[in-house]
Amino acid sequence: MAHPRLVKNAVPEGGQADDRSCSQMDLTNGQVSNHHCGSSSILREYKLSQVAVTAGIGFGCATFISTVCAYGTSFEPTPRTTIGIFAGVLYSQALTNTFGTDLLPYINDVSVCFHAFGTMSIIIAILAKAPVHQSASFVFTRFIDNTGVDGEVGWGVRASNAYVVIVGYTLLGYDSSAHLIEETHNAAMAGSVSIIMAIAVSAALGWFLILGLLFSMQDLEGTVNSETGLPVMQIFLDTLGRNGAFAAMAVVICCMYLCGPRWKSPLRTGLPSLGSEVAFAAATSIATIGLYISYAIPIALRVIYHDRFVRGPFHLGKFSYPVAVVSVCWIIFITVAFIIPQINPVNSQTFNYASVAVAVVSAYSVWFWLLSARKWFTGPVRHVDHDAEEEQSTSAEKEASGDKL
Repeated sequence: MAHPRLVKNAVPEGGQADDRSCSQMDLTNGQVSNHHCGSSSILREYKLSQVAVTAGIGFGCATFISTVCAYGTSFEPTPRTTIGIFAGVLYSQALTNTFGTDLLPYINDVSVCFHAFGTMSIIIAILAKAPVHQSASFVFTRFIDNTGVDGEVGWGVRASNAYVVIVGYTLLGYDSSAHLIEETHNAAMAGSVSIIMAIAVSAALGWFLILGLLFSMQDLEGTVNSETGLPVMQIFLDTLGRNGAFAAMAVVICCMYLCGPRWKSPLRTGLPSLGSEVAFAAATSIATIGLYISYAIPIALRVIYHDRFVRGPFHLGKFSYPVAVVSVCWIIFITVAFIIPQINPVNSQTFNYASVAVAVVSAYSVWFWLLSARKWFTGPVRHVDHDAEEEQSTSAEKEASGDKL
């Protein structure tokens, strides 16, 4: 959700990296902290999560294309046709990355326009064209729990209403702006500011989009049980008509497509859906909590070893430590919430396999560290700190020379 091009502070400067993100703590000569920050646990969780989340975006794009093509036509989407569209999406993105590198900055700008102005256009259009609007009490106070199937009560009864709300709302991609930090000037400051700005803009757009969809919903049952299979498309059809709905869906599809050219998402990541949608959901279930866990590790190290932590140019001052503690507690809570099955009753088709994926990655990371990495991993070379020391030494020599003169 957080788009790196939303902030103007990222000025390319020949790819000079300001490597201060995970190298601020000196723990056992940097081995333990850097192993988790940049080499093993966090990296594996992060990479697996990125593959999973981008596979989900690409496959979602293919699903939306299939749904639009099937509406009002004789075309009937199947797992094989969806995989074919998924392959086309990935290959077109691969060609762009391979032969159109000069176009990537312009593609990023187009992506910003679609995500920002396209989203706002959809919000305004559905609110303006909706025949009737839902009341504020329906939008803000009515709670509907559809997590129970076959007569079973949902998690809103078995657990709590708050749990279902949390499962239904995710905001991630906090690291998106950081992907361009190595190519920016004053990265330690510009990268931090860009992350905050991108999250703020994305959170606002997402919030207004949710409100727009809820206020514009015409029939709850008809929307949830839409023959299109996509409730959001049903809302577009009810408010904008056929042509308007197709235009809105085109904007949504373009937004999902433009999320892909920057990431690695091999075709095989979508193959599990050939056998079962549950299998594909199991493969991508790690996406959210895997990213959250990868965020938590360096924050937790900062909390545990706060006396050894060296602040960068951007920090929260006296609020740094309490904010870090709250962040770790929140991530622990949200991780547990996302591991719990989302539908009752729990069986092989409704089980949340995210816990299995997290356990496998974590176990492999610990095993790899104990048997191999701890014997040879020493952490990255701190060129930035070395250069700073040289500059200080040179300045001291100049001052000494001036005093002699």
